[in-house]
Amino acid sequence: MNPDRFFDPDPTQRAIARELYAGVAALPLICPHGHVDPRMFADPDVRRRVESILHPAITQRVREDFARLAHPIVYEAPLLFEAGHDALVDVVVVVTAPRRLRLQRAALRDGADPAQVRARMAAQWTDAQRIARAQAVIVNDGTLAQLWAAADACWDDLVSGAPLRERYG
Repeated sequence: MNPDRFFDPDPTQRAIARELYAGVAALPLICPHGHVDPRMFADPDVRRRVESILHPAITQRVREDFARLAHPIVYEAPLLFEAGHDALVDVVVVVTAPRRLRLQRAALRDGADPAQVRARMAAQWTDAQRIARAQAVIVNDGTLAQLWAAADACWDDLVSGAPLRERYG
């Protein structure tokens, strides 16, 4: 997969959160550096309020970024469906992993408390919901090399015009 075609929305989202900080500063779960405090996921009402402020601005910026980037691109977005960004893309490929692995990986990557990771996961669509809306699924239950091999195979099928397989990996 060509890394130049990979769009990571995290810097965009953090920049927007910083820009909008004054408007959401009354919500103590938005940090001035643009990160969202994981405690936000413990209260669905607070989460929805924060998302109602951030998601429209993020969506507009993503649209602008997509307009200037060469296509096809890979858009990695954990809240693709929740934010309505599936409407911005032509093909949805969902990456899944067993829950226990996701918990372990988040703890290693972010130093996150398992309870906070579970709360964040509970606020997201389930794998079954996401898979039902996807054109393909990459199973991420092995090594990083296996994940990249599956992603490369999916990318190759996509850019060659070959039919996407239901499952990669």
